[in-house]
Amino acid sequence: MLRSIEATLYIAIVFCVYQACASDKNSDNDSASDADADTVIDTDTDTYIGTDTDTETDTATNTEADTETDTDTDTATDTDTNTDTEVDTETDTEADTETDTDTDTATDTDTNTDTEVDTETDTDTDTATDTDTNTDTEVDTETDTDTDTATDTDTEADTETDTDTDTDSDSDSDADPVSVEPVGFEVIDAEYSAYLESIIAVSAQAIHRYDAFNNDEQSVDLGINTTCVSVSPDGKKAAVGHANHLSYVDLDNMVIESVLDTTFNTSEAVLANNGYIYAFPITGNIRSVEIATGNIEERYGWNLYRARLQPNGNALYVARTHGALDPFAKYSIETGIAEFLYEATSVPYAKRGTNLWIMEDGSRFVSSSGGVFSISDIQEEDFVDLGELEGFDSARTVDHSSSADQILIVPQNSYDDVLDDEVLAYDATSLALLETRILPTYPLGNSDSLSHGRFVFFNAAGTAYLVLFEADGTSGLAQNRFAVGVFPVGGSDLDTDTDTDTDTDTDTETDTDTETDTDTETDTDTETDTETDTDTDSDTDPLEGPFTRLSFDIVDAEYSDFYDSIIAITQTQLIRHDPWNDTEQTVPLPYPANCVSVSPSGQKAAVGHDNFVSYIDLETMTIEQVLVITDDAWDLVLSDNGYMYVFERTASWTIRSYSLEISTGIETECGMHESRHPQSARLHPNGKEIYGTDHGTSPGDMIKFNVENGLAEYLYDSRYHGDYWMEVPIWFSEDGLRIITYSGNTFLASRNPINDIIFIGRFADTVSLEWVAHSVEAGKFVAVPSDKPWNEDRDTEIIVYNDEYLGVETRALLPEFIVEQNTFLSHGRYIFFNATGTRFVVIVQVDELAELTEQEFGKVIYDLSP
Repeated sequence: MLRSIEATLYIAIVFCVYQACASDKNSDNDSASDADADTVIDTDTDTYIGTDTDTETDTATNTEADTETDTDTDTATDTDTNTDTEVDTETDTEADTETDTDTDTATDTDTNTDTEVDTETDTDTDTATDTDTNTDTEVDTETDTDTDTATDTDTEADTETDTDTDTDSDSDSDADPVSVEPVGFEVIDAEYSAYLESIIAVSAQAIHRYDAFNNDEQSVDLGINTTCVSVSPDGKKAAVGHANHLSYVDLDNMVIESVLDTTFNTSEAVLANNGYIYAFPITGNIRSVEIATGNIEERYGWNLYRARLQPNGNALYVARTHGALDPFAKYSIETGIAEFLYEATSVPYAKRGTNLWIMEDGSRFVSSSGGVFSISDIQEEDFVDLGELEGFDSARTVDHSSSADQILIVPQNSYDDVLDDEVLAYDATSLALLETRILPTYPLGNSDSLSHGRFVFFNAAGTAYLVLFEADGTSGLAQNRFAVGVFPVGGSDLDTDTDTDTDTDTDTETDTDTETDTDTETDTDTETDTETDTDTDSDTDPLEGPFTRLSFDIVDAEYSDFYDSIIAITQTQLIRHDPWNDTEQTVPLPYPANCVSVSPSGQKAAVGHDNFVSYIDLETMTIEQVLVITDDAWDLVLSDNGYMYVFERTASWTIRSYSLEISTGIETECGMHESRHPQSARLHPNGKEIYGTDHGTSPGDMIKFNVENGLAEYLYDSRYHGDYWMEVPIWFSEDGLRIITYSGNTFLASRNPINDIIFIGRFADTVSLEWVAHSVEAGKFVAVPSDKPWNEDRDTEIIVYNDEYLGVETRALLPEFIVEQNTFLSHGRYIFFNATGTRFVVIVQVDELAELTEQEFGKVIYDLSP
């Protein structure tokens, strides 16, 4: 699955003529350059060094008795009373400096330098890896020095300098944050308590109360993994979502008041002041959970995703996932139990969104697409389109202050543009954009990292706002990635005034009688002759040497480190192909093949068919079992634990996933809602977990299963909901620390949920990936860019990346196919490193214009060893 790197050789011949410079402006430069792109480089350098030095010193001491004796008593005694008291009542900063110095020096220097450089370079280049280098250098240097010195001393200089500087600076900063402080914990979700003037956030298993104005943090260990948090309208309580539990926390005293048992995983929660928590599981129905009794009432809800409490406490406004006919719905909670009221109809598509934020005064809400809609207890006046906030496509976080009359938005990133490193401020009345503020970089000591805004909150008075932001994935931080910046609202004074007054008086008087005349003449002649001849012969032809046509076509392929071989399937057979020694063994398959998976040990393989799965021993190259399955195997994952995991595509194009026990053929469904099944998945290198991207939901998400005990157990999905593009297929770095997605986005992989599926960066210079492979030993990723959906023919090259920063190290076009003396493009399909990371192979497919029906594939091998 690796692709070939075509080495591109650039030979640059640069000839530099050194220029001699002399004060008498005598310079002589000779330059001759001859370059033949002749694939043979002949370098002859002739070196001759000769040095002639003539030194002539003329000293006309010019005694010249100068009977003036020049006593020059200079009775200026220069008491320089210069009382310069200058009281300067400003008292701020006053410096009064007086200096008397009697020194006057006049120096006359005459220097002549003649330099002559003669350089000749002949370069012939012939790409033939045969290097012959002769170097002859000739340098001829002649130096003539003539020094004439005459000294005559008779000078009087009187200098007085008086400097008075007064600086008054008054600085009121509304561009920079008042403070930026790391918060010391990872943030999964956060809201704001105006009552406590603090951010209320949850990390993996704790809730935190963080006062950014005083850098004060308190926390409570919850003991179980968290998913979300909601703060009550009065700011005194919080509800925390978990899998099968809800925690109710007193924020004043930072104690857990109760833990409520549920039978669902809460992905969104809303805490009201009426004694209820409203929980939204992934399945969509809304649950009303009575805090005092733990009683739960369930009501139907279609594609419910994000919810907000109406400030008067009467209703919930809910945003639905993409694809919903009516994007927003309203539920009454006046009696405690949430009851459906009605939906928003006729909402313009461009103003829809999967999230919403209610304004502080409760009169309007803003959708994640920037649409502004009315809120009213009268249905005819509810969900009325009031306009749009322009300047972004989607909002990541929004807040509003009535006092400031502003709406703040952190935009969502687009596919190629980083937008969440800025805050947009809008006039809340006119909806006009007031300013764009770039977030400060994340402090890393000797360097800084780009910051990504995650949450924005106004303080209670509306005089400042806080941005909770995260360091970029390239920072390398695994912990302490979050910080808070405190910003003044435009026109607000947050005690950032600085007054500086400086008064400086300087008096300088100088008296000196000295005159020195020095005449120096230096002549230097340097002659350099350089001739270089280099012969280079290279016999490597990318179409002949590393490129080989394969005798078989490929439906799917993986790699076995155990056998250092590609395990590929055609429609009718499985092939164990050793690309390094060009050998192969085959196994006939009983049915047409759809997909293949190789076990972590590299000794077994599973092949998916329509209604069947073949289990194959790669040592003996025999089929051990053929298992009957319910439907067509679209993708599968083979483990070494006695199970394989099948992802079926049914006739209705829905996805069904289950664990298939190899010894018995028993299928056990994963038990997920059909819209949450993975479309494609991979086994983590530790053999204990499966990661996949789900199918049938929008936005797409990444989900995780535990397979340590055999049966696949759904764990959780990512914390992101449309923040980052997550599409099939996915790959892992060889060490299992990183997940790479089709979009080029990369995420941390960890058994600790707090560090799992966290965005840490993106492959440079690519929109999407056809295939990617990684070697720890080589310290590199190699990728083929995808040509889908709009990158035409990008898959005809390979890109090599540094595995630490994902920066491009080199790139090369894949060699072309030759078909009946015609050349056709090669499209990269798979890349595989060998077991030691010293070489990699790229499997390529000929362009469809060749119209081949067989032998469409080839391989290109690249050597990374020194």
